[in-house]
Amino acid sequence: MKTASNERKIRFLAVLGMIAYALVVSNSFLADWESVKAGFWSGYNSGYKNSPYSDSNNYYLKLSSKQDWYEYADSISNADKTERYGIKCTDAVVSYPSQSVSGLQIGIRLLFAVILFSCYIVIPVNFYKLMRSMANGNIFDRKNVRFIQRLGRALIIAYLVETCYNLIEFQVNKGLFSFQNYKIEYQFADTNVLLMGIVTLLISEIMVKALGLKEEQDLTV
Repeated sequence: MKTASNERKIRFLAVLGMIAYALVVSNSFLADWESVKAGFWSGYNSGYKNSPYSDSNNYYLKLSSKQDWYEYADSISNADKTERYGIKCTDAVVSYPSQSVSGLQIGIRLLFAVILFSCYIVIPVNFYKLMRSMANGNIFDRKNVRFIQRLGRALIIAYLVETCYNLIEFQVNKGLFSFQNYKIEYQFADTNVLLMGIVTLLISEIMVKALGLKEEQDLTV
């Protein structure tokens, strides 16, 4: 009776995990929607020679004010009022004239993009396979171990590739821009991704050990 209750809990949590993952992905997409639109319209406008942005690219910058924390580099006003209020920018999208890019830079960026895209395919596919397997009552299974291992490796690879990519972009941006009131900051990759990757691989090793003990016990019986 207790075993059946535990299996129902695992199935419920597996289904809940699939729903939660879908919400995380949708929230991330909506949070970056403005950047997606900016990139789309930049590419769309670049197709028109008469467009003022036809020969420009978008650069995404993380900024910090050169002033003290209580000082504001810029100001902004309400649409219906004349008062202006202090403001600091932390993220910016800059339209800058297109620069010649070497074949090596293009190749590196393309390689990083392919690896990241592959990771972002591997992660949800294996996650949903794992959740579906557990929802069907398959807990300690070799296939589940493989799913978890692929998840962990993909998460760690995605973190490392994004870190390297951000470092390259940081150096490029510093070479192009120098602002009076702001300095360009390095944008760190999400360390939660690295932590999840390490924990996921740890769980897979625990499951391998548990499966080994289970198989030994089955042979003994």
